[in-house]
Amino acid sequence: MVTAGQLLALMEETLRAQGFDVAGAIDELGQVRQSDRRDRGESFSFGEHIRGMLLALLSNQRPWGPIARNEARLAELFGGYEAERLKAADKSRLAERVQAIKCGNRAIARQMADLDANLATLERIAADYGSLDRFVLSDAPEAIARELGQGKRYKLRGMGFTLALEYLRHVGVKAIKPDSHIRRIVGDSRLRLHGGYPSEAEAVAILSGLAAEAGVNLTYLDNLMWLYCAVDYGAICGGAPKCGACGLRPHCAQGRAVQGGVGRERVRLA
Repeated sequence: MVTAGQLLALMEETLRAQGFDVAGAIDELGQVRQSDRRDRGESFSFGEHIRGMLLALLSNQRPWGPIARNEARLAELFGGYEAERLKAADKSRLAERVQAIKCGNRAIARQMADLDANLATLERIAADYGSLDRFVLSDAPEAIARELGQGKRYKLRGMGFTLALEYLRHVGVKAIKPDSHIRRIVGDSRLRLHGGYPSEAEAVAILSGLAAEAGVNLTYLDNLMWLYCAVDYGAICGGAPKCGACGLRPHCAQGRAVQGGVGRERVRLA
């Protein structure tokens, strides 16, 4: 049976065999680098938290590639992520300018209209806890994400549990973003780590177990698995999987069906 460590190695080897720069892509995403900063004891400024929130919101139901390529332009559009400059901005015009560089989504107008309210919530959290950094470290990432995405006291508009976890990763918190790519690859149609299509919370638990068994940074595992699936990146195990190129094929329900295999081998968790 394949172990969690072997699973990671197979994904890395498959991507490299396709000429994909795994290390470069992980560095471009920046989230592992941010978690390394936090491991070194560095703190994140209020502006960096605003950046994390906005990038998470922009990522909603759209490819990440154009956002990554336009990060410098987005920083300019968002006033260097300074709260007062954002409050003074024309929100309709801001939404239009984000759309013009292909970084918007279907909810961009509402996201920008809600920006002042979300900034006020971040300011209230910082006042209550002494800083946003203290708040995001005050409980497990999933608990913080539930409060930001679903809670009554500090709910951020336009942000659910999954996007809240994405925000936390931008400020160095090791976490999983259980989006459709992650939930599909660990579900029963692919690696069969869950008997069905896992919920967001179930996907977080599955990847947390894999990371613990493999002894790797949780954010690295999530980034690697996401790169393995996502359009504009590896795109090996997305909605239209490239099973012929996939090193996970012997361990995957979809891959074994394509090659006419019998039975389905599960990834073993210690």
